[in-house]
Amino acid sequence: MTKKTRHIGIGFGELKHFHDGLGEFSNQFGLHIANRARMLKQEHGVHFHFHLPAKWHGHFGNDVDYLPLTKHQRRLHFTRMRFDVWHSLHQHIRQRPPLFTRHVITTLHDLNLVYMKTGGSLWRGMRRQLSLLQRADEIVCISDHVLADLRRFTNLRQPAHRIYNGVRDLRAVSQVAPLEPLPAEYFFHIGRMAPNKNVDRIIDLATSWTERQFVLAGPRCDETEAHLKEIRHRGLTNMRMLFDVSDQEKAWLYGHCAGLIFPSSTEGFGLPPIEAMSLGKQVFLSRATCLPEIGGELASYFDQLDPDSMKQTILDGEARRAHEINLSDRIQKWADQFSWDRCIDQYLACYMRAK
Repeated sequence: MTKKTRHIGIGFGELKHFHDGLGEFSNQFGLHIANRARMLKQEHGVHFHFHLPAKWHGHFGNDVDYLPLTKHQRRLHFTRMRFDVWHSLHQHIRQRPPLFTRHVITTLHDLNLVYMKTGGSLWRGMRRQLSLLQRADEIVCISDHVLADLRRFTNLRQPAHRIYNGVRDLRAVSQVAPLEPLPAEYFFHIGRMAPNKNVDRIIDLATSWTERQFVLAGPRCDETEAHLKEIRHRGLTNMRMLFDVSDQEKAWLYGHCAGLIFPSSTEGFGLPPIEAMSLGKQVFLSRATCLPEIGGELASYFDQLDPDSMKQTILDGEARRAHEINLSDRIQKWADQFSWDRCIDQYLACYMRAK
């Protein structure tokens, strides 16, 4: 019996790099789909087509096809191929799904604008966001928190459900130390360092807690450059800034840190905490949005973000580690539930049941 051919398009948007949360999600999603593409084509007649900028064509290997991404596709996206499923990997993608696509899925990573904007700015932002989400026949949210926000702040009534993001098991990544010498013990933060990440509070903590060392890592951008300027302005000798670290360097930085500090006020999932936990590291998180859902009872939480309160939370966490047996093993076991295999299995089920 001849298998029915199913064409599935995956939209990556105007992907510029892999050094932030959306970049990491997109890269890992594409790699894991590409790893299964040959088997799915042979056994189920599924063909995958990746829609992304030309500079990334070929990045995911030869078992998937590549589609050109252009600006005019924001208005009209026509292809000769008819897609059974089109999956936009995040809610900010402005390119439309191709005409005559049978089923459109959008992954919603957050509705952070409702926490960060007010007045006319919020109204305009929500209007733009809703216009993009309305293109979807099905919405996948990356946490229960995001799913609740979707129901609370919008009137959208498409089917929506939660699939947790996958997180790489960094235990399988070869560790390479950064070229810059680092202290033997340090607290770590990694991310794009936008205002909602509250990196300025980590800088305040380092300013008041000079006997402890801190390392920040992120993409080279306006936000990270501004934080570096502030660190230099304050003359902090107990804080380092690293830019655009490799996967091997990132694994080393997690593996050698005393713990991850992540005081973000708005998150849809929170990738760095689970990456750190996959290596058995303690994480110190804001008690905000999705972070208690993701960190669970094995994380420590900041109830206030002033230096004294943050310091006490960290000291309490260190005391817990000293007294709880096998805490690192329990932390790793918690992180193991956020596997990429489980994530991809659930998305493939969405693709296959779409009509």
